[in-house]
Amino acid sequence: MTFRRALRIAGSMMGGMIGLAILLSSLFPLPQPKPYSTLIEDQRGRFIHAFRASDGIWRLKTSPAEIPPRLKSILLAREDRWFSYHPGVNPFALVRALYQNLSSGRRVSGASTVTMQIARMLEPKERTVGNKMLEILRAFQLEWAYSKEELLEMYLSMVPLGGNIEGLQSAALIYYQTPLERLNVAQLFDLMLIPSDPNGLRPDRNGQALLQERLSQARRWLAEGMLTEADSVVLWNTPAE
Repeated sequence: MTFRRALRIAGSMMGGMIGLAILLSSLFPLPQPKPYSTLIEDQRGRFIHAFRASDGIWRLKTSPAEIPPRLKSILLAREDRWFSYHPGVNPFALVRALYQNLSSGRRVSGASTVTMQIARMLEPKERTVGNKMLEILRAFQLEWAYSKEELLEMYLSMVPLGGNIEGLQSAALIYYQTPLERLNVAQLFDLMLIPSDPNGLRPDRNGQALLQERLSQARRWLAEGMLTEADSVVLWNTPAE
């Protein structure tokens, strides 16, 4: 498949998906947002206590502003490099994943954007072709209903981080007993790694596995200049537990 042909296919797919999404949106409205945990603060806005959300999950709202810009850039580079530009679905990533998966005869590549991940978090379902198409529809609906900043807040607040813990702010308080904005680089970086294996990389149970994953993953971002040598002192020496 040539690159030009891939572009034509991607454009046709995008146009068809948008048209279908408009038609189906009236038939399948978006599910309601998930409930957040109740947060108790003092008069100065300092954390006192929190209660689980009505569905039994620790899910505290996490604002993108609570994460340093360079760490947020790393998170988006890992999860969805074109998040700021696509309409919920990245057609080029879909074509690439389809080609790689068909060529190998098995699933070797995914194409989920941050918005598609949000759709999956809002409406967990078995991974089938039909459910993937519904996920794509939901991604378009989410992009029409929310701004990019609101979508990123939803992602940061709902991303699974082990057990019944969702969202970076919840994980910061439970795992490190520290508000998200006061975590060091190593702890923030760890929280971005945990979603790839939420229970296998929990710092309270599998700290060594998380530490090894951190050391392995950090090398890439140090080489690309998104982490600095000053960061490496913390990344290399701070224990995960």
